[in-house]
Amino acid sequence: MTAVHNSPYKGSLTREQFLFYEMRTTAKLMAEGLSEQDIVDRIVTENLFQYPTEKSLRNLSHACINRLNAMNDRSLVVAIAEQPSDVAKQICLYAMMKHQRLVWDFMITVIGEKYRLRDSSFGRIDLNVFFLRLQEQDDSVASWSDSTIAKIKSVLVRVLVETEYLDSNRASHLNTVLLNPILENAIRSNNDEAALPAFNCFSIGGYRLMGEIKERLDGLRALMQEDDFLDGKGLSNEVNIRIFCYDAADEMTVRHFIRQIKSDQSMRCRIVECDIYKVFLEICDDMDITEAIPDMEEADGGDYLLEQLHSAIGVEEFIEKIQYSPHKRGDVLLLTGVGDAFPFMRVHTLLEALQPYFSDIPILVMYPGEFNGYYLRLFDRLEPNDYYRAFNII
Repeated sequence: MTAVHNSPYKGSLTREQFLFYEMRTTAKLMAEGLSEQDIVDRIVTENLFQYPTEKSLRNLSHACINRLNAMNDRSLVVAIAEQPSDVAKQICLYAMMKHQRLVWDFMITVIGEKYRLRDSSFGRIDLNVFFLRLQEQDDSVASWSDSTIAKIKSVLVRVLVETEYLDSNRASHLNTVLLNPILENAIRSNNDEAALPAFNCFSIGGYRLMGEIKERLDGLRALMQEDDFLDGKGLSNEVNIRIFCYDAADEMTVRHFIRQIKSDQSMRCRIVECDIYKVFLEICDDMDITEAIPDMEEADGGDYLLEQLHSAIGVEEFIEKIQYSPHKRGDVLLLTGVGDAFPFMRVHTLLEALQPYFSDIPILVMYPGEFNGYYLRLFDRLEPNDYYRAFNII
């Protein structure tokens, strides 16, 4: 067991929390080239953290500086200052891990192991087991009061919520996370690959394993910004419609990716997302039939309901909702919600109708199924539909 005075675990986590706003503010000052003392003085003088006492301002400004320094990577400090909040928060988590051994161990041995085993469950038992193990190994942790441990558990849960690993403090399952390329490249450049499991990224013999989907989505992000993609070059005069096929089991990973690229200000294209299922619900709301649908299904059955919806809602209603103007070079119409919209609207029918309205910009379909160049097969199970005026991508 580790002696108290040699322990790498600190109870100060109860006071420091995640501190995203404070970290971002400090990173901006550090990126400007201010000395550490000047950063502290500026934070205190201008009360940049909006805290009530000078002592708290000084303590937390030093805590933020220590976390930023723990990364030993100026490019990540600049990224916290300048990147969208979801990217910056992921890097702040890495900084917190580097500075706080307890957070490092928790994220790797608990969260990373969950991802490795593909176990999305999460609950108090995971926190309890983690701290019981620490108490057995470390005299300092064993000496902490129950209230200190309870506070640190709460801090860890809030960190997971702020970084979108959990939807809320009461959530019982982990979300799929995607490691942003900025942070991944920095981790690898700094030979810090041990941190990767905490971000659902694994390596064996130098080869990244986060499922094939991670590499394909990284490739898609790059391809979407290329001139040939945006201009539809190399398609032999065919329409610029691309289909990204993926396993339905990777749906949450794909959704997280979409949120990332939509908020990434460095993208060389503008993502115009259209969730087909949400469009369907909007049409139902416009027709004032949404609340009647469950009763109709219960009274007359699913087949009759579907027949009535198909007769009332055609592709024209979808096009009216999806259309926008003006189209600009660099726009990408991203169609999502394909699986959710089935069987109310089939994507091959929608694509045929959309072509005349979006001939000047690329259409990218996120498709939970397979496309072999001739047939679309949703979820890799349903009856395939003919469609040949599109191209597989990545």
